[in-house]
Amino acid sequence: MAGGRWRKRVRMGLIRTSRQLRHHRWHGEVAAGAILIAALLARATAGGAFNTVPFITVFPAIVLATLVGGVRAGAVVAVLGGAASWYYQLVPEASFALGRKGALILAVYAATAALLVYVIHRLNEAIDELADERERTSVLFQELQHRVANNMASLAAVLNLQRRAIQTAPEDAAHALDETVNRLNTMARIHRRFTILHLSTSP
Repeated sequence: MAGGRWRKRVRMGLIRTSRQLRHHRWHGEVAAGAILIAALLARATAGGAFNTVPFITVFPAIVLATLVGGVRAGAVVAVLGGAASWYYQLVPEASFALGRKGALILAVYAATAALLVYVIHRLNEAIDELADERERTSVLFQELQHRVANNMASLAAVLNLQRRAIQTAPEDAAHALDETVNRLNTMARIHRRFTILHLSTSP
């Protein structure tokens, strides 16, 4: 149970951080640049371990860069990371020359990179929509609390008036209670109509 709450807090923290970076353009782009450098360094230090998959470290860099920097940062990382891998890893190495096999590998990489950027971009849009809806829901909840508090105050005032009326004329207690019920029903109907009107006019 506690572990689940901790994981949820971590996920929400990561989502908030990525959203903040994306909404601060330079922060997101700097983070995307750092991710690309880390990916290229990881590939360089791996030696021949990834020779059969030239772009293996660039793909996660594209995902992370798009997540924290948006479409533009993801596209730049895809182009620069692809160019670096093309130059240093495709045969012939240290050259932009392309054979038939290299051209096919590069085409598959380009298609995969474009798909990754698109998918993460759509994920970012969904995250933003959920965050905006959560903020809107929070505002509505606060407004609802305020209205409930006002209604409770009005109810207390009505009951206080009726209590005084009963103290003044105990024989009219039944009539006073009926009047209180009628007032409460009227308040409930007005509140229901206001709520429906507010919901129908909300964006």
